[in-house]
Amino acid sequence: MATDTLPNPADILSRAIDRDGDGLSKEVARFLLSLKLADVDVRRLNELAARARAGALTPAEQQALDEYRRCGRLVEILQLKARLAMEQAS
Repeated sequence: MATDTLPNPADILSRAIDRDGDGLSKEVARFLLSLKLADVDVRRLNELAARARAGALTPAEQQALDEYRRCGRLVEILQLKARLAMEQAS
């Protein structure tokens, strides 16, 4: 019996950006490398991380922290793909 697994959002987005499979264009790669969390999100992420280290997160805060981390990882993965695309284009 096959096990259902959740799709990886980074893979889904990567395929959406590179639909032809030809690699990212330099323009798309530059855009991805410019992505970063907004200051308000960085502040909230840092607040939640501090509360987590203190063992004081509510379940809702834990869920919010997980979402911030998930978004951060997604950006990191896309930027890695962009760096690879830029290296290959050189």
